[in-house]
Amino acid sequence: MDYEETLVVSRIVGLILFFALFVAFCAWTYRPGSRRTYEDAGRIPFRGPEET
Repeated sequence: MDYEETLVVSRIVGLILFFALFVAFCAWTYRPGSRRTYEDAGRIPFRGPEET
């Protein structure tokens, strides 16, 4: 395997790796049961000092 073939294979492997990470992050965010956690985190700026 010469340099050009190694470069092509490494680009393909990198693309697959980062796409898999993107899918995993999306699945983690939209997993069942996470809605309450993210809604609570989204309300942090609107809470008063006594609620924190």
